[in-house]
Amino acid sequence: MFENIPNKEELIQTVKERKKDKKTKESFPLYLQNQIYEKKINECICKIEYLKNNKFFSGTGFFCRIPSIDMVCLLTNNHVIDKETLELGLKIKITINDKITKTINLSQRRFKYTNNEMDYTVIEIIELDEIYDHLEIDDFVSAKNYQNENIYCIEYPLGQIARISEGKIIKQYKWNLIHTLATNKGSSGSPLLIKSGHKVIGIHRGKYQDYNIGIFMNNIIEDITNNNKNIEKEKNISKYYYKLIKFLSKYKYILLLLCFIIILSIVLFFTLFKKNNHKILYYSNNKIKYDGEMKGSKYHGNGILYYENGNIWYNGSWSENEKNGYGILYSENGTVLYDGEWLRDRKDGKGLFFYYNGNLGYNGTFRQDRKEIYGLLYYSNGNICYIGEFYTDKFHGKGIMYYENGKISYNGTWDQNKRNGYGLSYFESGKIFYDGKWNQDKLDVKGIVYYESGGIFYNGELKDSKKNGEGILYFENGQIYKNGTFINNDFIKGKLYSMNGTLLYDGELKDNKPNGKGILYYEKGNIKYYGYFTNGISNGIGIEYYENGKKKYNGTYLNGRYNNIGTLYFENGNLFYDGNWDKGQHNGYGKIYYLNGNICYDGNINYGTLDGYGIFYLEDNSKKFIGYFNKDTMLKGTWYDNENNKISYDDAQFKSCFKDYYNNN
Repeated sequence: MFENIPNKEELIQTVKERKKDKKTKESFPLYLQNQIYEKKINECICKIEYLKNNKFFSGTGFFCRIPSIDMVCLLTNNHVIDKETLELGLKIKITINDKITKTINLSQRRFKYTNNEMDYTVIEIIELDEIYDHLEIDDFVSAKNYQNENIYCIEYPLGQIARISEGKIIKQYKWNLIHTLATNKGSSGSPLLIKSGHKVIGIHRGKYQDYNIGIFMNNIIEDITNNNKNIEKEKNISKYYYKLIKFLSKYKYILLLLCFIIILSIVLFFTLFKKNNHKILYYSNNKIKYDGEMKGSKYHGNGILYYENGNIWYNGSWSENEKNGYGILYSENGTVLYDGEWLRDRKDGKGLFFYYNGNLGYNGTFRQDRKEIYGLLYYSNGNICYIGEFYTDKFHGKGIMYYENGKISYNGTWDQNKRNGYGLSYFESGKIFYDGKWNQDKLDVKGIVYYESGGIFYNGELKDSKKNGEGILYFENGQIYKNGTFINNDFIKGKLYSMNGTLLYDGELKDNKPNGKGILYYEKGNIKYYGYFTNGISNGIGIEYYENGKKKYNGTYLNGRYNNIGTLYFENGNLFYDGNWDKGQHNGYGKIYYLNGNICYDGNINYGTLDGYGIFYLEDNSKKFIGYFNKDTMLKGTWYDNENNKISYDDAQFKSCFKDYYNNN
């Protein structure tokens, strides 16, 4: 869609200039707003809406005189009205100044031209369109460089009401104008107007990366001029058509008078010879029950039906006792309940429905007493409740729901009163709650959920309004809380963080606790434990580390304690114990080491005490004892020197050199 744009280096410089420009941005001056309304600039810009292949399209356009072909035309983007739309001859609904609605019939003979590459469409305005105001193109558009020019536009973002946006041209590049106007979906096709003179210099095209792109008006004029042969051909073909239009326009009052005389004659004829009789019927208390036309014994034609208390019940058209055509329905106390069209005693067509307190309840279309197609629904206090499409009395299609305080509750698509498809949901305060897809009133597929304070709460996959699939959960301060896989809101695998952003755990979970394989971290980021968990407790094979990163234990765990076979280390990385464990204590065969790495004991251990056959070594390995132990006491054995010669040695020294050391470590 976007060709002939600056290269990467120019884009980076453009973004910097745009950010700098935002800091010095001034508010839109009031006197310029007044000029806009005095010069009727706002009446030259319109919202464009139409249906094609059961899809709804909308955007912005404007009326402007093209000097090279001397025509007033509707201009917009090619991606708003494309070649297919022109060829189909659809009817385009345009809304001017948020209140004037007109229809442009593309099947009528008129000049139409579109350029997909430059992304613009031009449609001739003919007399039948009844559009009389238009913008002018800036006189210097072919020669002037508009970089740093102050501009503004009037646009219809998201297909809603018109708004004024102002900014600057920050770069002029080939046929592209890079600008800083605040735009949104639906702003495509709005005119870029210079503040000094209120004349057109370009058309807003769309957003590209971090900035907005417009089409330079001079290039559009040149492109239209180059296709002048086609334009002249269209003019020749439609010459007689336009002559007929001008003739009808010139003598329209005479033609209207003739039509009026003919219609009046027909009405007088049927009035003189009609079979309907005007009658007045009464209640038993002599108050009027019905005053109007009848056919036989049935209400037929125009007539007024009264309540027995004398107040009007219905005033309008009838067809054989059924309300048919236009009519007004009243409550017994005299307030209007419905003002609109009827068909066979049912509300059908355009109409206004009112609450008993007199406030408007609905303004739109009915079909067989049910709200259909499009309308505005109101709360009983007068505030708007819903604006959008209906089907069989239910919200269906595109629509906006409001809270009673006037704030938007939901803006998106509906299916039988349920949010379905893409939509934005809001808190009652007006802050956004959810941006994403819905499925039958439930958050679905993928979306973003927000805190009411404005920060993101969750960004990821959803199903049935629950976190399901890959996603990121955030603390309200903006730090990531959980990043990984969810099932029905349960975090089952991924990374868990503290509120200050520190990684605490990475692995599998159950009920928000480590369960399965995972890594536990110290607050400073070093690994604390790597292995398997059950319900948040180390269980199975695992490796435990000191905070300095050295290995502390490597083996098996049971309910959080060392068990079966494992190796324990000093904080300096040397071995302390290698052998069997039971419930966190040395038990069975094992080896105990001194801090310097020399072996201390090799033999049987019973829950932390030397018990059974074993070999005890002095710390310097100069002597050793081979024999039997009972609760850390030597029972029977022999001392040897380091050359395995039997020697005599005081057992008391064993106790001082081993027991204190063992207990301290």
